[in-house]
Amino acid sequence: MRYNEDYVKLVRKAQLGDNECLNRLAEAARVRLSRFVFRLTLREDLTQDIVQETILEMLKVFGKLKKAERFWSWLYSIALNKVRIHYDRQRRHRTILMSQAKFAVMCLRRSSKSKQRKLRYSLKPRGLGVYSTMRK
Repeated sequence: MRYNEDYVKLVRKAQLGDNECLNRLAEAARVRLSRFVFRLTLREDLTQDIVQETILEMLKVFGKLKKAERFWSWLYSIALNKVRIHYDRQRRHRTILMSQAKFAVMCLRRSSKSKQRKLRYSLKPRGLGVYSTMRK
């Protein structure tokens, strides 16, 4: 119980403008969020990116936190939303290899003109040998 009370005091001091307390909270958040986000993503590089984005968001909207006792659940919800946003974007912008794109084009050449137009607009070049499909 003492552990949470210490964090509540830190949050309240940080809300009053104590930068040292805010830095201590950010460091504690980095450690706890790393474990939480890694369990969701299972990728270390992605975990670090999401944790960094979450801490930046925390610093940006820290004044909107109404109850200091809810700091950790508030922060975890920010992190969870960042993970959701990442996977939503990944699902919308899937990448495929050039060979897969050529195969898709070859298959669609045999199909109707409207399907061919849809394929042309949905495949966007992203570099050497990779195309991105835009899902709506």
